[in-house]
Amino acid sequence: MEVTAKERENIEQSDAAWQRPPQWVIDEFNADPHGRYNEDTGYGELNGLTNLSAQEMMDIAKYGNKITGNSDFCVTGGSVSPLIRTNLTPINGSNGAYVASLGYLFYGQSKLEVASLSNWNNHDGTDINMGSLTSANGDSWLIFGDCKKLKKILGRLLLVYSDAITTSRNSIFRGCGNLEEVRICRLRTSLNMQDCGKLSFESLDFLVSNADRDCNIIVTLHPDAYARLTDELIAKASEKQIQFVTV
Repeated sequence: MEVTAKERENIEQSDAAWQRPPQWVIDEFNADPHGRYNEDTGYGELNGLTNLSAQEMMDIAKYGNKITGNSDFCVTGGSVSPLIRTNLTPINGSNGAYVASLGYLFYGQSKLEVASLSNWNNHDGTDINMGSLTSANGDSWLIFGDCKKLKKILGRLLLVYSDAITTSRNSIFRGCGNLEEVRICRLRTSLNMQDCGKLSFESLDFLVSNADRDCNIIVTLHPDAYARLTDELIAKASEKQIQFVTV
């Protein structure tokens, strides 16, 4: 394939800038069930992303730390830590649900594309129970707040507590304009997803199918997401007293 002089220059600059990650970083990626260092391409692979640079791999290895047991630490928002594109697969203490107070776990991670909250390849489920998502003054946490590039959340989110999120002010998904896939289980309180215009039908169907019965809740959707609803899904939601609205 012929390339222009400018394209050749760009390729040469890219080659000159390439670096191999430290071996400990490569070892971290190779040990992850959903990651590896690709010796053929020279890039890291994790959670479906296949072009992670050495610096991106190092940042993930240092700050995209694994959630172990009931720990609530994974990565601090971009004002403190580097921005990462995804995080390492969490280490969960059992195959059942565990509780984590996630607070501002990914808040401000504006480059985050895939968030992993459990060993999502385990089809029996290692679920993450969101615990309490409201602060002392009643404002909800911003676990995914302003993650404007976030497309997928891997793992199942159990919103099981009736006081887990405030009805009108919850901001769990604030600014998540590119979010397509999330698996929400046992929803019991109203949920604001009005910024999630790309939210898939499959995500909405999963939310309804796995919600607790007789919840009497309202799920606020972006108009584009609302347009993906079918009469069948609306009827199924109504049986569980879930009402979809849009803004």
